[in-house]
Formats: sequence, structure tokens, C-alpha cells
Amino acid sequence: MTATTPIPAAAEPPLMDQPTDAQPADSRPASPAEAPSRHSSSPAAPTLRSQVAENPLASFLGAIIVALLVSMLATTNIRINRLEDRVGALEAKFDQLDAKIDALDDKFEAKFDALDAKFDEMNLKLTALIAKLNATDDVDAAIEGRLTG
Repeated sequence: MTATTPIPAAAEPPLMDQPTDAQPADSRPASPAEAPSRHSSSPAAPTLRSQVAENPLASFLGAIIVALLVSMLATTNIRINRLEDRVGALEAKFDQLDAKIDALDDKFEAKFDALDAKFDEMNLKLTALIAKLNATDDVDAAIEGRLTG
């Protein structure tokens, strides 16, 4: 068996330390604080201006779609406001009808109370009449059906 020799880990420098074609060797950052962040745009990433220049039709259609979405959101908000106004008007009408129903309910209660008072008065008068008739034999004759004209 042959023994393999380990390859040292520092044989190749890390990729960050290697100069790229777009970045000259002398323009490398001096410290890690000066190093560009991972989220910065690299020279290979296309800018918005270059994307529009490469495909103007797709950019135009994208802008139209965004404009339509914004317009749809605005009209939806306007429609919601109109619906809220209509609901508010309906609530006001329901409040008016509720007030009218309450007034009619009060009138009916007053009429029923007046009828109850009349029935109580009639009941008292009938009771008094029955008490007077009980004093005579006519009530017994009327109950037995003996009263004839």
C-alpha cells in the first residue's frame, strides 16, 4: 500500500483574495470593513436601464401591468368608500324607521291601555248589574229560560 500525502489547506488562496477581470489587483479593499457586501450589485448584474434597453416591449408591458394593478387598488378603495357611504345612508334610514316604529308602538300601548281601562270599567258595571239582578228572581228565571217577553 502506498501512503498518500495530505494536501495543505492553504495551497490555494480564497476566492475573495483573487483579483477578477472586472476588478484590478491594486483596487482590492485594504480591510474587511472596506470589502463590498454580498448584496451589492456586481458588474455582471444587469441594471434596470440595460434591461429596458435590451427588451423594451417586456419593460413596457411590465409598466402597464403595474399601472393597472395600482389603478385596480385605487378603484377598489373608491368602491369600498362608496359602499360605506351607502351603508351609512341605509343605517340612517333604519334608524328613522326604528324611531317611527317606536312611536307607533307607544301609540298602540296607549290605545291598549285605554281599552283595558274601558274593559275594567265595563267589568265593574257588569258586576254591579249582576249584583243588582241577583237581588231579584229575574236572573234565576233568565238562567232557567223562564223569562218570556
